[in-house]
Amino acid sequence: MKKRIFDIVFSLVFIVLCLPLMFLIAFCILIFYGRPIIFKQERVGIHEQTFIIYKFRTMINGSGNKAVKTKTDPRVTKLGYWLRHYKLDELPQFFNVLKGNMGLVGPRPHTIITNKKFKKELPDYLIHYRALPGITGLSQIHIDSFDYDGWGEKAIKYDLEYINQMSIWLDIKIILRTILFIVTK
Repeated sequence: MKKRIFDIVFSLVFIVLCLPLMFLIAFCILIFYGRPIIFKQERVGIHEQTFIIYKFRTMINGSGNKAVKTKTDPRVTKLGYWLRHYKLDELPQFFNVLKGNMGLVGPRPHTIITNKKFKKELPDYLIHYRALPGITGLSQIHIDSFDYDGWGEKAIKYDLEYINQMSIWLDIKIILRTILFIVTK
């Protein structure tokens, strides 16, 4: 319960502080690339319940709904590259936190395809669903998400470590490390 209150209060404050930036990003996407402004994708969350995740659209229109983890994906717009680099494309996820689909910190919510793959390949994967997925987490501060070699196993290892040690203090530490990572990037 304390974690949920912390998530709501932090998200509300963050949204209010970042609202001008979010409007500016939305305006730039609309002017330069048209609609839609928000990218929506079905993800798997706590207890394997699906939900729609929100992000600012970073790819050209008609790119499909398939996420590809490459640094040089030609479908990514110039603005989208910049938004991804500084993780600003993820700002709308704070609305997912307010809705209760996500927390600030937790395991990453995977796509349905990735979820099916990991369930087959990784024996401890189902433990992943004991916690709300998060905007950030241990895997995000420890792994380069573009490193394909063993990415899934590494990420799940960190997600399970987080689930076993969950606390507000750990969340604060991860949030501060995430901010430091973004600022020094």
